[in-house]
Amino acid sequence: MIEIYRAYTFFILLSILVPNVASGVEPVRLLEAGKYTLNPHVEILEDRSNSLTIKDIIRPRYNEDFIGAKDAIINFGFTPYTYWLRFRLSYPGHPMNIRGIKTRYLEINRSALDVAELYTATDNDAFDVIKSDLRMKFSERDVNYVTSVFPINMRPGDDTEFYIKVRNSSTFAFSLILWDPREFLIKILRDELIYGAYFGALLFLLIYNFFVWLSIRDVSYLYYVGYMVAVIWFQHLEVGHGTIHSGWVFEYFGKGFISQSVWIATAFVIQFFRHFFMTDDKYPSSDVFLKILLCIIFISIILDPFVSDVTSLLWVSIFSVMFLISLLLLSFTFFIRGDENSRFFIFAWLFNI
Repeated sequence: MIEIYRAYTFFILLSILVPNVASGVEPVRLLEAGKYTLNPHVEILEDRSNSLTIKDIIRPRYNEDFIGAKDAIINFGFTPYTYWLRFRLSYPGHPMNIRGIKTRYLEINRSALDVAELYTATDNDAFDVIKSDLRMKFSERDVNYVTSVFPINMRPGDDTEFYIKVRNSSTFAFSLILWDPREFLIKILRDELIYGAYFGALLFLLIYNFFVWLSIRDVSYLYYVGYMVAVIWFQHLEVGHGTIHSGWVFEYFGKGFISQSVWIATAFVIQFFRHFFMTDDKYPSSDVFLKILLCIIFISIILDPFVSDVTSLLWVSIFSVMFLISLLLLSFTFFIRGDENSRFFIFAWLFNI
């Protein structure tokens, strides 16, 4: 009897002291909350080869390569690599869980992902796969929305491990959120109202300046309209809201057009700057510098299809910072020389930055 007690005690201590090899984080217990932020419960594996499959990463050799997410927002920056996320959900047989099968929506709150796949472990050591990314049309997704959303069904007593495979060629920062369907619908309505008002205001500003140009034929307004068109389309692609309704326009001028939209906006700003300050007559040396910047922009637009998306976005980001500083320094120089128009431009440009 004593030997049995010792053996029982040994196995109890072993289960407490030895971590579970399948996952190093506590599962998220689902009760009746409308929203669960999963980031603190997620482990991440970086796949630099972009070739690992679900059968590879569930092997014991990759278990220690998973690292717990430390921040409230998972931020990979600009990266060409694939990432695997791992977490567990537990739907305990609790008196509050009286509805039987519970459906929730798992959202990766970043739009236009190149790859987003949810792998759910089944009873026979296999995995069910759901895709929600740019490789499929919005209408073909399980949840027709701008971000990647996956429906999850759980029964009381379930304790399930999930894997997510993600890759994105542009900036990659997101939170992983589990929603109650009703709360998710409320979130959609709120977001669409805010973004609708925002883009509506930008569109109104664009149309207003276009009609001003038609009235007075000042080319500065035309340059500003061109800048507004490029900026609106860039933000449209970046935040994703409205892309569902863009149809064929998004197919031809979609995510791969992000860097080009920034280049086009920059070119229109330079043309506006040259015309506003009449640099070709008043500041010829500065005008030469601005023409060099325009040449760099046009060359970058031509070469953009031949380089990777990450390289393209990094280059346009670096150039944009240099460009913003250069125009600000030039306008300060013109102000020192007594140009009255420069103070208006400086104020507007600082506000824009």
